[in-house]
Amino acid sequence: MKERANLHAICIAHKHWHESYWSLISALIAFGVYHISTPTLTQLAFGSQACTNSFSKQDRLLCVDMDDLSHALDEALLSDLECPVCMEYMVPPIPLCTNGHNICSTCRAKVECCPTCRAEFTNTRNVALENIARRQRYPCTNRQSGCLHLFSIEHIAEHQAACTYGTMKCPLNKAGTKCPWKGIKSNLEKHAKAAHEGAFDTSPIIESNLLTDAQAIRFCFGEIFLHRKVVRDGKFYCAVQLIGPSSQASNYKCEFKLQVANNIEQISKTFTVRSYEEDFETSFDSGKCFRLDDVVVKNFVVDGKLNFTVTLAKV
Repeated sequence: MKERANLHAICIAHKHWHESYWSLISALIAFGVYHISTPTLTQLAFGSQACTNSFSKQDRLLCVDMDDLSHALDEALLSDLECPVCMEYMVPPIPLCTNGHNICSTCRAKVECCPTCRAEFTNTRNVALENIARRQRYPCTNRQSGCLHLFSIEHIAEHQAACTYGTMKCPLNKAGTKCPWKGIKSNLEKHAKAAHEGAFDTSPIIESNLLTDAQAIRFCFGEIFLHRKVVRDGKFYCAVQLIGPSSQASNYKCEFKLQVANNIEQISKTFTVRSYEEDFETSFDSGKCFRLDDVVVKNFVVDGKLNFTVTLAKV
């Protein structure tokens, strides 16, 4: 009790000291994990480098191992936030069973009873754990591959969708091309250039001369864009998606232009680029893409060739 009272007094005196650091020391003392003397607490609080030689051996070890202890506590919290069914991190709302076990809201909708004890679920939420989840910073699921970034609960999913350390399938599969390639995003350009020469380019301009389905992948502005054109059921559709964070898609626009040789007759529409996280059918149905009756598009076919261009640009 004395150590905790001394610790509290020092924390009040030195308000600028890192709150989580003191929380960790306080927790260690409260649980009897570590006994630390008042002089040592004072030296730690005020950063007295000259006094470190007077630390006991145990106190010096505390200074050295504090980061490791903090990391261990973070790992323990993350472990408690893992859903017992899907093993993903739980995010609010977090339901409870009658025995107090947690489950993520997604898996809760798929099971009838608690997977841990088979008890019934209540309408109560684990508010305490939800608050911890909101404050926690989560490691990327690709950390074993080299991604060392930490993100809040609001940003972790968006990061993982675009993480350069994550394994992804060739995006052209999404546009109708069958390709067995899997790899990390940083290797995608090399793959696309070698395996999809007809669809690959670094130019922001995509040209199409045929009234048939087509796809393209573009590496420009430091980003990757996936283009798809579909002709079906009397309609002509075309959309471009950014292969990256959804929040970045609106930073780019694409101009769709149909024209004949004399440049007098033309149709031009400009939309913001769509997110790779949505499928192309959603992009087509959104109305925020190029969509015309194919009978109109056929008016721009001259000598069997269509003069259709898509130009990418920053907003």
